[in-house]
Amino acid sequence: MYKKSINIALLLVITLFAITFILAPATTVSLNSPAANSVIGAGNTTLNVSIAISVGSPTSYNCTFSVGSPSTANSSGTFILTNITNNSNSGSVTLAIVNTSFSFNHTIIEDSNDYTFTAECTNGTLAVVSDTNTGITIDNTVPESATSLTSGTQSSSSVTVSGTVVGVNTTGCTLNFLGTNPGRASYTMTHSANSCTQALTGVADSTYHYYITTSDNTNTSNTGDTAFQVDTGNYGANPSKTTIVQKDGQFLGGDNTLWIIIIVVLIVASIIYILNK
Repeated sequence: MYKKSINIALLLVITLFAITFILAPATTVSLNSPAANSVIGAGNTTLNVSIAISVGSPTSYNCTFSVGSPSTANSSGTFILTNITNNSNSGSVTLAIVNTSFSFNHTIIEDSNDYTFTAECTNGTLAVVSDTNTGITIDNTVPESATSLTSGTQSSSSVTVSGTVVGVNTTGCTLNFLGTNPGRASYTMTHSANSCTQALTGVADSTYHYYITTSDNTNTSNTGDTAFQVDTGNYGANPSKTTIVQKDGQFLGGDNTLWIIIIVVLIVASIIYILNK
């Protein structure tokens, strides 16, 4: 009798659990568009989300879409809110799919290849359910080339090369040297707001030609050839440069070349004079 009572109790527990599971408002969200690793071109794109709900669930949902990239100026994300009404959830089905699509003007966010789109939906009583797609590329435009580049003569061996960019369309800049370079052929510049900068130290006296590449993680643009000259006046490391000044009627040089030429000329002139005498 005792064993029979235990079996009945166990059966009741299992039955109650099954009823609870069936009646529980099981809800899942699927972000169908944009798909993971997809590419979005210029213009609008379609956001599509479907919500699978069980019978007895509420018929109205709020879905928030968040859009973000770790490498863009607006990496904090863009949020869009929409209301979804479930018109398919009748008592004759055990599961209904609420599917909705609407147009999203993605030109308000800059280009990049590492966007994450997330759909979070709730009906106010259920916990938030969400779905996320990653690796999405947005390719609206080609980034503008940098302007106002560093040029002219620099009197210090510490030089900061800079350029002005359109910050909302730029995710990064690269400094590229042509021929002579101060240590490396290219440098990843610091991008902040509407500028890209690169600090260089210990730059030897010389003329340096360079260009800057701006990137939005999908396209790049290059500036033309720009040059700056470093002239610190310290020629000890570059003896090919000689400063000659005149003081009290005498020439003072960084080397003895001029003196040697003068002496040789005087000697040759003297020999010719003596031989012709």
